Amino acid sequence: MKKILFHQFGNASQLSLEEVSVPIPASDELLIRVKAASCNPVDRGILSGNFPGLDPEFPKGMGLDFAGTVEGSGSQVSKFQLGDEVYGWMGYGSSGSFSEYVVAPQAQVFMKPSYLSFEEAACLPLVGATAYNALILRGKLKQGQSVFIHGCTGGVGQLAVQIAKHFGAYVIGTCSLRTQDLARIIGADEVYEYRKLDLKPFAKRADIALVTGGKLDFEDILPILKSKGVFTDIRPKNHVHPQYRQVITAPVTQEMLNAVNKIAHESQLKLIIGERVSLQQAIPTLIKLEQGKRASGKTVLVM
Repeated sequence: MKKILFHQFGNASQLSLEEVSVPIPASDELLIRVKAASCNPVDRGILSGNFPGLDPEFPKGMGLDFAGTVEGSGSQVSKFQLGDEVYGWMGYGSSGSFSEYVVAPQAQVFMKPSYLSFEEAACLPLVGATAYNALILRGKLKQGQSVFIHGCTGGVGQLAVQIAKHFGAYVIGTCSLRTQDLARIIGADEVYEYRKLDLKPFAKRADIALVTGGKLDFEDILPILKSKGVFTDIRPKNHVHPQYRQVITAPVTQEMLNAVNKIAHESQLKLIIGERVSLQQAIPTLIKLEQGKRASGKTVLVM
């Protein structure tokens, strides 16, 4: 089988597409024929070695999210059958979904909602868990509250909008002019262009403000928060303030994955895909992403 590997920490130019043996699942693992895998910013952190907890062994694989079909299983697997259409998460210590086959623990694999394509389902685990963490676990979102999402059509932003709506929130979103229609399609109640954003009209409107990227900082956001409002931030910053919550992408817990899967089966989630490329085209695409050149929505490798 073919798999993207790297043999030392560095950048995307050091990646190679190599022929390796099909992995054998352990007793609690599934062997999955990958149909699609999505790219995430954290992939670059793993590749560079700038990520906590990475072991020193090489080669390492790339990619965390995947969707595909069950091709085999270990002796203790009971929830899945051969041919099941599934999606899941590799875990930071086992990255390698940019591959024709993967093995993953059955606890990190879920039945694919029938309304989602493989490409869409492969976009769900990491960004869904991050958005759920930001809004529900860190933000303590309640029905009827107002949520301000800066970057509402990006990978995390698009799931944050839909998770907020699932829990009965009112959503104010910002994005580029060309993705405003997409923001409305996924459920944002109000949409504004981030380049021309004036925050004064939003004073004291938000119970939760989630910033997924860009230059808005805590001092910019504080005036739009209600007196007990919360600012959740997925960027690597760490302000000390009772209304500030940093949302890191690690660890992704079983609670987060289970919750996102439940929402995916209860709601008709829409996953915005910006670019689809083959495994053979993946390395040039990853170099381009590393340079900051990306389409709106998620980049997905299609096997």
